Formats: sequence, C-alpha cells, structure tokens
Amino acid sequence: MLTIETTGTTALTIDNAQKVGIGTTSPDRLLSLKHASQTEIGFKTGRVSNGALIYYNDSEDQLLLRAEESSDSITFQTGGTTERMRIDSSGRVGIGNAIPGSFHAGANNLVVGTGSGSEGITIYGGAESNIFFADGTATADNLRGRIEYSHGLEKMLFYVNNSNAMSIDSSGNVGIGTNRSSAVGDGDDTTHIGSDGEVQIRRASGTDRNMMKFRNGTNHVGSITTTSSATTYATSSDYRLKENVNYTWDATTRLKQLKPARFNFISDDTNTLVDGFIAHEVSSIVPEAIIGAKDAVDADNNPEYQGIDQSKLVPLLVKTIQELEARITALEG
Repeated sequence: MLTIETTGTTALTIDNAQKVGIGTTSPDRLLSLKHASQTEIGFKTGRVSNGALIYYNDSEDQLLLRAEESSDSITFQTGGTTERMRIDSSGRVGIGNAIPGSFHAGANNLVVGTGSGSEGITIYGGAESNIFFADGTATADNLRGRIEYSHGLEKMLFYVNNSNAMSIDSSGNVGIGTNRSSAVGDGDDTTHIGSDGEVQIRRASGTDRNMMKFRNGTNHVGSITTTSSATTYATSSDYRLKENVNYTWDATTRLKQLKPARFNFISDDTNTLVDGFIAHEVSSIVPEAIIGAKDAVDADNNPEYQGIDQSKLVPLLVKTIQELEARITALEG
C-alpha cells in the first residue's frame, strides 16, 4: 500500500488492489473521494450489466448516475435504486420513464411521466411562461409557433409566425385572431367566443364579407355573409348543384295539411305565446324542414329533440300563392 500524507494526515492512498482513495485510507472503488463530512463520490466500472457508476453519499443505495453498457444508456437514480431519468442511445430523454423510444417518433425526444397517477410539467415564470416552436433553421428569431401564459393578462395566448392566433382568458372566453377575448376590439378579422354562448365575429369594413362557410366533405352547402348593414344566411342554391328540376307540382294540397299553432315553451316562465309548428306534424309534408326523429333518445335515454327550419316552408307558401293567383285570375276572367 502506498500512502501520501500532508500535515500528518493521509491525503492519498493506493491499496494493493490499485484502488485510489483521496481523503480515505480505505478506498472501495477504483477512485474514492471522501470529505470529512462523510459525503462521497465514487467511480466503479464493470462489464456485466451495470457499466460505470457514480455514487453520491457513502452508501451504494444512493445512485447518482449509471452508464449501462448493455443498453448504451445513461440513467440517473435517487432514493436507493429508483430510476428518475434516462438518456437512451438515440439521445431521447425519459423523466420518470425508462422507455421514451416506445412513444410516437414525432414526439419522443422528451417523455415525462410513469403512465400512472397524475404527471406533468410546470413552467414557473414571472411575467410570462412560454413554449416556443421553431423549424429547421437554428436562429434566434426563427419563431414559428408559441404558447404563452401571460401572468399580467391572466390569459393563454397562442401565436403563429409571431402573430396572436388565439387567446383564452380566465373566464373561459376565447378569442380567435386576437387576444381581446372578453369583448370586441378595434382590430379587423377577429372572432370572439364568450363562455356564456355569445359569438362575436368582426371583419374589416366592406361589402359582401363572408363570415362563415359550411361544407359537407368537399361540397359547399351554405354561408353567412354580411354587408355594412345586414346579414344573409344562405343555403346552397346554385343551379349547377341541382338536377331533376320540376316546376309543376301541387302546393295548395300540401299547404292545407300544415297545422300552424300557438304555444309557449315549457322553459319560458312567462308562458309567452308564439306562432309556429310542431316538428313531427311537419315532417311528412316538408321533411327537409325538420331535423331529428319523433321521440328520439340517446344511448342514456335522454331526449334528442326535433328542430325545424321554417325557411324551408317558403317555397311551399310561394307556390300556393301562385296557384291561388292563377285560380283568381281564371275566375275574374
């Protein structure tokens, strides 16, 4: 055994097994470093399964780092032999997860969580807490997307190409194209969706502005359009979308089958009477005006109520008036 002393104290020891101890006369690793407070850093090699180890504290139960030769991974362990983090051979990182490579290849660079209980990541910011997204160009201003929580505004903000695309405030109001989610702002082309069900859409000034378009697959089926003073709700009616067009049919007979009624809705505490129809009484006469089936229920036996689009009755009314006009003209003649 070889020892080196300083001021009468053994500073370095090399034992018969060629283990080196610094601050200890009994090294139990190839290199052991020990402070007077008994904290310890040790290195150990092995070609079985453990690979190289770094220990912290004077117990092998406190493992800091393990380089696994068998899996070509580096693991970090605390509290005995409990693995807390792993860097695998492809550079993927698992925090509380030993198999980051098992997840979707487009999002497995960092995997957090054990898959049981509640897991998560907390970003502890002051004015802002951010997640940034960039493309393949590594420059400081290469910002393609961003999710921000503004502590001052108390809002979640979503950015695309440095422009605020959507916001959600603390009341659950949603703004699309603006961060003014709680009320209509002064900007153009903004949408505000309130938690009370109110939807506000603002476009730049002009005429015939399309506010919404509706499609069924690739087929355009309707739109909401505004002018400076009015709103049009349009269902597709272009002749190029239609076939088997027939102008000679009996409207009066069908119209007389309709049963207009007066009623109040059960949910209306004022019992205010309104004019209208009962949906199932119209379905056999103008079926395209009715949504849903009579007495329908969902999987939990909750009612699925019918609805009516009364504008679909207009062609029947117009055709009936034309037929009446023709009969009046004939009688007058």
